[in-house]
Amino acid sequence: MGIGLGLNNVIIAAYVGFGLHLLTGSALGGVLGAIGIRWKKIKMLNLFKNTLLGMGAGFVIWLVLFAPVTTFLIQPSIQRIVIILALASQHPASSDVIKNSITGILVGAIAFHLLWGAIFSFIMRSLTRQ
Repeated sequence: MGIGLGLNNVIIAAYVGFGLHLLTGSALGGVLGAIGIRWKKIKMLNLFKNTLLGMGAGFVIWLVLFAPVTTFLIQPSIQRIVIILALASQHPASSDVIKNSITGILVGAIAFHLLWGAIFSFIMRSLTRQ
């Protein structure tokens, strides 16, 4: 992420990418949490429906935020990422390896976002239970 934003230092780029991920996740969690607390219909849902709603939110976040960032910021930067990583590690890497890694991350992230949504809905249900 950091390299895609134009940073040349691999370590700083990794910290920037991780920091942006935490910042975005915290902001989205706060917004969804505020909506969940104020929306009366969510409080009335049973555990199964609430979990499905949370998983749906996780998928929508993946679809609206994660997939476009990967597609439009990371993938166009693959050549630059390969060059910077090769210079940093002094081992050449092919762009095909990076492309396959990014595709794997993009697909694998769906599962993590669904899990995040399920856990988030469980926590929100626990906090709003009366």
